[in-house]
Amino acid sequence: MMILSFILYGNLLFAIFGSLVSLVLSYILLLKKEEILQTFHKKESSYSFFYSFLKGIEESLPIKSAYESACRYLVSYQKMIPYDEIDDNHTLNLYDYQKYFDFILKKDKENEARLLLYRPLMEDIKDRLLRMKKRSDLIKKRFLFLFVIILSFLLLMVVFILIGNNKEVFKDTFYKMGATLLLSLLSPFILLMEYQSYRGILNA
Repeated sequence: MMILSFILYGNLLFAIFGSLVSLVLSYILLLKKEEILQTFHKKESSYSFFYSFLKGIEESLPIKSAYESACRYLVSYQKMIPYDEIDDNHTLNLYDYQKYFDFILKKDKENEARLLLYRPLMEDIKDRLLRMKKRSDLIKKRFLFLFVIILSFLLLMVVFILIGNNKEVFKDTFYKMGATLLLSLLSPFILLMEYQSYRGILNA
């Protein structure tokens, strides 16, 4: 960014200023993006765990065995809790499906967990996981397209100024500041849009 600004305006001060603005904003938004992505993957892993847990029960596995088998989806996202140690104070975070999980454990203690119908709940989880994946893939494609558009815009600016001999346009301080600010906000803008999109998935 600093090199591009310097090429366009021939002013090191504007180049440094624009780069600092871009770096600071990008760093802040990158942290926010990583935070929301971690939450997204944690939620996704929780749903995958619960689906696998229910599938194990459907396949007539013992409840404890179904739980232990499904725990592989939670690795790196949640602390593993032995099945026998789960209680009101020590349990997993399954977000929207927490109450169902707690209810199944309660019924298991009463030896009635096998009497429950799990198929509709499994279909709901499967559908939600599919929607999350589709929206995540769409976000990646959308922002790849946006990145290409912005990169093309920057290249056109270079061609317009250097090849078209239009550098006189940017000799005015007002134009220099405006163009520098625009360049500085391109990278943060992409990160902000991506952050908001993943946030939208989590709140859906």
